[in-house]
Amino acid sequence: MITHDMHLMLEYTPRAIVFSEGELLADTTAAHVLNDPALVKKANLKETSLYTLSMKCGIDNPQRFTERFIRYEKEKEHLGR
Repeated sequence: MITHDMHLMLEYTPRAIVFSEGELLADTTAAHVLNDPALVKKANLKETSLYTLSMKCGIDNPQRFTERFIRYEKEKEHLGR
């Protein structure tokens, strides 16, 4: 799947491959991409609300917060809630 929609990416895959101007910038987890401000800027991606929230709340590990949020949402969806 190719998308610029970071929330859609989170919904469908744990892995993200990021290209910019033909250059491979990252092949990592979706949560890592969303929590790497330098990568987000270099790839011309939009900062996600999860990252913004974690920064405003002073969360020490935004990537872990994002991973837990993703896991919670998937479990909730799986249980039909």
